[in-house]
Amino acid sequence: MMKRCYKAVGLVVALAMTLTVSSCSAAAPANNASNSDMPVSSVESAEVLTETALEAQVKEDTFQEQVKTLSESYEAQGMKLDITAEGNTLVYTCTYTVDGVDIEEARTALKNYLDSDTMTKSIEEVLESIRKSVPETESVKVVYVDNDGQEIASKEYK
Repeated sequence: MMKRCYKAVGLVVALAMTLTVSSCSAAAPANNASNSDMPVSSVESAEVLTETALEAQVKEDTFQEQVKTLSESYEAQGMKLDITAEGNTLVYTCTYTVDGVDIEEARTALKNYLDSDTMTKSIEEVLESIRKSVPETESVKVVYVDNDGQEIASKEYK
């Protein structure tokens, strides 16, 4: 029973990732130097120089609104979804918010699912979609954590 739940959640995550990134790409502004006439502090300037295009896109209001909507749908399943960027890696973090989950059983099922052809193919499609709007994107990482923030399972797809 739990295996089916993980597969369903994994598939929903993969589909949600594709929809989120695809719909945001058109709304994300280009990260260019044409705004250089706007005054910025040296700290803000340094942040802009070190921020990747993917990190900038993930911070956009439109993107975050969609993440919030997706996260709300996960709450009904006892999970919280966060989508962030770390450099050129898009990170999906699914946090179990319910007690009583057998962590070892979940770990085994999730690792098997993350390694499955179905998940790999779905994430490859997501990565291809992301690269259309942010070509320097290197990977997508999916992380499952428990209520305490301890990692249950994860995989990075390149």
